[in-house]
Amino acid sequence: MRKLKKLFITIVCFWGIAIFFMASSNLSDALGKVLHVHPSYTGGDIAKVITEPTGAPQLARYTVHKPVTNAKWQQNAEYWQLVLDFKEGVIADKQNFKIKIELPEVFEVQIQNNEGRVYDNNGNYICNTELYILNDNSQLKLRIPLQDKRLQKVLGAATTHHTIIFEDDEASFEINMKN
Repeated sequence: MRKLKKLFITIVCFWGIAIFFMASSNLSDALGKVLHVHPSYTGGDIAKVITEPTGAPQLARYTVHKPVTNAKWQQNAEYWQLVLDFKEGVIADKQNFKIKIELPEVFEVQIQNNEGRVYDNNGNYICNTELYILNDNSQLKLRIPLQDKRLQKVLGAATTHHTIIFEDDEASFEINMKN
């Protein structure tokens, strides 16, 4: 009986820890709401989560947050966060990709060599992003500063259109920002 109890506890602990890490972003969002954590600390309210995006087999999830304004104790007081969760760790070949965003103006976020940069439709540089690689190299968080007037149009946008472009794959999504 004692061995069975130890086995049961071991299995529960193993699966409990595994499930915790798999659902940690969902748990942090839920805990943030229960504990009344200001959204600016967690990247903003979530506009949409796309699980297993069609056209991007390497992505497990793509999360678009609503823009944050008046954030306290952050690098930028106004920012917009995008989160890409990969099925496998973010390795060098996956770090070279683009995200095209239509607000209706078209912007392109280029990720190369652990840096994120935002360009306008004509290829003119606008700004750098904050880029964080987390969760054992499987999660990439981008925070786009909204200091440029053209990027601030996301604050009033009802919908945004996102296209994630990898070397061989492409996935497009329409995000309702007002839900």
